[in-house]
Amino acid sequence: MTIHCPICNRSSDDTKFIGEICEFCTADKIRGAIAKSIDMYRCGRCGNILVKGQYKPLGNVALSDLINSVARVRDCTAKVTGYSKNKVEVDYECDVNGELAKFSTTMDIRPIKQICPRCYKISSGYYEALVQLRGDVVKADKIAEKLFDYIAKNGAFIAKSEQVTNGFDIYVSDKKLTSEFLKAKRLKAKLSATLATIKGGKKLYRNTYLLRII
Repeated sequence: MTIHCPICNRSSDDTKFIGEICEFCTADKIRGAIAKSIDMYRCGRCGNILVKGQYKPLGNVALSDLINSVARVRDCTAKVTGYSKNKVEVDYECDVNGELAKFSTTMDIRPIKQICPRCYKISSGYYEALVQLRGDVVKADKIAEKLFDYIAKNGAFIAKSEQVTNGFDIYVSDKKLTSEFLKAKRLKAKLSATLATIKGGKKLYRNTYLLRII
């Protein structure tokens, strides 16, 4: 039996219907409930964007997560297929009374610059651990290179590295990762801790690892 859309008069012989309304008018109805623009908080240093409390690399996946978290439409899932400086192209899939409605749309992006916690720490010289390598300079240099690689691969950073008499001083942003590195490499270091600050009534300490290399 042929039916016609009460909104646009399209025929069921020519297009899919979802309930009593054609797929085009169904899409238009849902599209009208979608936000026309979203705020995108982006770090001015690393370029990552804020998504559900975490900074992620800018891309289709992160933008999709952002839209689905801040501009969510009931029973719909957004998937970003492309983006420019101020716009995103989005494919939507929506469950309408058990039937699937698909359509595409565009949204405006309002970039808001800020600095992410990681970049703030880097710029302020933040560190939690000081690794003091002393002794054979050639061996110390090799250990330092391995430490740099390990810290970078695990999302932390080296705040500063200095060559001193008989070795190196390396300032690391994460003391837990520093301990894990030394344990993984079976390097025995002398550990000491100094009070760095008191935050929210909690004492925060910096660790110093003295490693003598023969």
